[in-house]
Amino acid sequence: MDLHPNLSPRTLLCIGKDAEARRLVAESLSQYELVFTETALDALRNLNARAFDGYVSDYWLSDWTGPQLCRAIRDLDPHCPVVFFTAAAGEQNRSRAVRAGASAYVCHAERPEALEPAVRRVLALSDSSSLAAKPRMEQAVLREIVRCKAKGADAARTDLAESFVERSARKRAYNTFIEAGGCRAHFERWWPHVFTSARAASNALPA
Repeated sequence: MDLHPNLSPRTLLCIGKDAEARRLVAESLSQYELVFTETALDALRNLNARAFDGYVSDYWLSDWTGPQLCRAIRDLDPHCPVVFFTAAAGEQNRSRAVRAGASAYVCHAERPEALEPAVRRVLALSDSSSLAAKPRMEQAVLREIVRCKAKGADAARTDLAESFVERSARKRAYNTFIEAGGCRAHFERWWPHVFTSARAASNALPA
């Protein structure tokens, strides 16, 4: 099953200012769409503007540490892959990153070739968890549309009423999907089709 028909190649947000690390990332992950930023602040601006399939971060950033940024990412996108790619080889650094929610930790001074397999592995896990959460998302959308119809929220079929139903269904579906282990990028990718299908299914139900 194609999990990402509308977003190919996958998009990764890469955070760090080290020129050599950025070169290695660009070479190792050339099959992905890469968005580079140097600071945690810019990373959060990008994250708030769009969904990414994953994140690749240095440990030391100019404004925050990588673990601090990882925690902020987890607040917004709890299950999205976060891979550290860094020269910080200490076990204490690795442990702090893992406690912050890192999906993988690669030291480019030791094994730069390990980045691509690590990213591929965590993206596959993200695909699996999101696919498992998708039925919950679909059920939540249908239930919310039916609930809104029962309350007469879209009885007039006005644009305003339709917009209210979609916003309400989207909020309920998103929360359900994330709680079930899904990732934000998959939700955004699937949402238009899921809502359209649920809308059609609700119209077919007995009045």
